[in-house]
Amino acid sequence: MVRAGRPVVSLLFIAVLGLTVYLVLVPLVVLIVASVNATGAHLPFERPGIFIANYLTVLRDGGTYRLLLNSTIFAVGSTVIGIGMAVFFAWLIERTNIIMRRVLFVAVLVPMAIPNMIYATSWLQLLDAHAGLVPVTLAKFGIPFPVSILSLGGMIFIQGTALASNAYLLVAGALRNVDPTLEEQSAIAGKGVWQTLCRVTLPILRPALFAVIVFFAMVCIETFDVPGMVGLSAGVQVLSTRIYWLTHPEGGQLPDYGTASALALLLVIIALMLITLYEAQLKRGRRYVTITARGYRPSRIKLGPLQLPLLVLALGLLVITVALPLFMLVWRSLLRFYVYPSPAAFGRLSFSAYRALVDEPTMIAVLRNTVLMSVATVVVTLSLSALVAWLTVRSPITASWRRRLRMLALTPQGIPSVVIGIAFVLTYLRVPIPIYGTVWIIALALSTKFIAYTTAALTAAHLQIAPELEEASLMAGADEFATYRRVLFPLLTPALANCVVWVLIQAIRELVIALMLYSPSSQVLSTQVWGLWQNGVMDQLCALGVVSALVLAGLLSLPALLPRRWRWLPV
Repeated sequence: MVRAGRPVVSLLFIAVLGLTVYLVLVPLVVLIVASVNATGAHLPFERPGIFIANYLTVLRDGGTYRLLLNSTIFAVGSTVIGIGMAVFFAWLIERTNIIMRRVLFVAVLVPMAIPNMIYATSWLQLLDAHAGLVPVTLAKFGIPFPVSILSLGGMIFIQGTALASNAYLLVAGALRNVDPTLEEQSAIAGKGVWQTLCRVTLPILRPALFAVIVFFAMVCIETFDVPGMVGLSAGVQVLSTRIYWLTHPEGGQLPDYGTASALALLLVIIALMLITLYEAQLKRGRRYVTITARGYRPSRIKLGPLQLPLLVLALGLLVITVALPLFMLVWRSLLRFYVYPSPAAFGRLSFSAYRALVDEPTMIAVLRNTVLMSVATVVVTLSLSALVAWLTVRSPITASWRRRLRMLALTPQGIPSVVIGIAFVLTYLRVPIPIYGTVWIIALALSTKFIAYTTAALTAAHLQIAPELEEASLMAGADEFATYRRVLFPLLTPALANCVVWVLIQAIRELVIALMLYSPSSQVLSTQVWGLWQNGVMDQLCALGVVSALVLAGLLSLPALLPRRWRWLPV
């Protein structure tokens, strides 16, 4: 396993490999066992034998195929909307001379600071058929509003608009790195802006864009927030919500872990197929995208007479997808009962919902649990990811073992959150480690979920550092650990800081894993939001959403306060 006999590094590699196997594979093995061993009221391992009843139940149930159809339609529709908006804004901001570029950039990223569940709540308030701001306003002018937000189409619209912010970052990165020479040649040949975009820019980016599409289709397949809120009221279920309700039945029924595990493995198969396709497209994308040399500064397409129409279109989209939901979120948080916005309604505004949150006896515990969970998630995720990245890129371990560790660490990228949640439930009901029902099991599950992203990011950061720096340190007599501490770590600090911010934001936003694993004593911010929504306390829900959005916006803006070489966003 070791090239030149460095036993400490070898022992460290074995320890990291063992911990990664425990975090990633043990819950999956328990999930597989549960799918063939847990039936009815029986938990896995309670009785000997292997049974296929759960799979027969899933395959014979016509509802399974409706779930698959709903999940497919939801994922495809949401991805089309989200990627379409992301491509439009990324092209406009990164490749053209559009005015108000910084304003557009900040506005596009605003939904990232709003948890999906809160974002969905805003849209439900905006488009409710009876009292929503948009239908009521249109009715005043005699215009009917024929679309129901409580439908599969409504779920697709909300998820798609929420997806656009995250997709923008990946699409903008690809567009930013494309050499503009071909676009300039197209302009010289007399082709217009639209022809250049369709015939030059998008074909160059086709493999990279397809990889982004596949990745976010996988995200939509596994998401729970929007389907859980809108789908519950609309009577529309997808795979993720069905698995959740099987393990959290209403009416005092017992959880059906066997059927839930069988459906979860079906979701894993779909996700792994998508992630395989994603990895294949990433490899193809490297052959198509043209990256510029040092000192390169991209030229921008001159929009000419299209400047004003495109700016109006962009601002219009941002008003619909950002300004209106934000306005409704703030407006609803200031009212005990919803009132249509009017001059007379301003007299009813108050901060009672915010005061109620402050006076809530459990809020201090919720905030404490959220902080503990987030910090623990960051510590576990970054510590393990940094070790995996270094061991797989720089350590004197044989290539085959390094490849095995890297693939194992990247496996959670293809495991949906709801599957991780149920796997951890089943695992820690049996494993004699007293963390079930505490914030620590939530943090451990979140670390398992996020390790793939942070490992990939830190591996890329390691590869960008010339190995000659470490070789010089080793030749000077320092060992691997001293070299890492004195040479690599200072150079990796920007990437580590970016990963810390990303993990913190995602840990606070994550809903389904927290819902699957929390107990009354381990509630966190996301589960508190879910509880307020289920109880219909909309003013406090929106107030908590405003506070959450402000906190997450502060975290998002943190990189902009760092030195420029540390920044992870192009601001």
